[in-house]
Amino acid sequence: EGVVKKDEFGMDSVCAPSVYVRLRPVLTDQNETTMEQGVVQLLEDGKVDLNHRVFGFDGHFGPTSTQDDVFETVGVPLVDHVLQGYCSTLMCYGQTGTGKSHTLCNLATGQEGLVWRCLSKLYTACGNLWEPKITVSFVQIYGNKVQDLFNDCATLGFEYNKEEKRTVRNDVTSRGADSLEDAIAHFKAGLANRTVRKTKMNQSSSRGHALFVVNISCLVAEGGGMQQNSKLTFVDLAGYEANNYQPRKVGVDLDISAKYGE
Repeated sequence: EGVVKKDEFGMDSVCAPSVYVRLRPVLTDQNETTMEQGVVQLLEDGKVDLNHRVFGFDGHFGPTSTQDDVFETVGVPLVDHVLQGYCSTLMCYGQTGTGKSHTLCNLATGQEGLVWRCLSKLYTACGNLWEPKITVSFVQIYGNKVQDLFNDCATLGFEYNKEEKRTVRNDVTSRGADSLEDAIAHFKAGLANRTVRKTKMNQSSSRGHALFVVNISCLVAEGGGMQQNSKLTFVDLAGYEANNYQPRKVGVDLDISAKYGE
């Protein structure tokens, strides 16, 4: 997520993306003594010791951290940026079974992930916007194809827009979401179409990269005037596993990592 800060002249500037680490708790089928002697140690000031090598991050969350802890630190600033008219992205990446989908996509009561919490804050704030309009789309990158999770995983096409000087999807499904309930219903429908597969570490491991895109538009003043457009994108990257032939494996097909997993 790019963080917006004030420069020396008081103007908005966007700095490098913020990177956080979350360490999941011990699972019930793992040896707790072995895990306590693990290779990862969380240090002060966002530093992480991995096999006696120290890496610096913007922050970290230990095994006892809650979903709300992550939201308050990561999600709240992201939604605030979107409400100011910026485009923000939140991306979860890690090995299969480390809790990416739990942190991002969980919808269980009391354990809601960042998608639900960010959307809840966004819709609450919409009460203070002029004529807000929200639409959502949901795509998956799997098997070297970009698929529409709102349209039976139909393969999407792309074209280059000369006026905007960028490549755009020309046939992705976009659904209106007038309320939090609408947005979550669309999100659940898309999740049901994601490609998952059982692995040694996860009973339902995501096999494709998924992008849930929330587009927000509103007027900057009552009764008309300039329109503000912003976008909030949630990215749940496919889990990867070590294998005997290549350093890591993303999805079911080994060649996916070469194009999308690096």
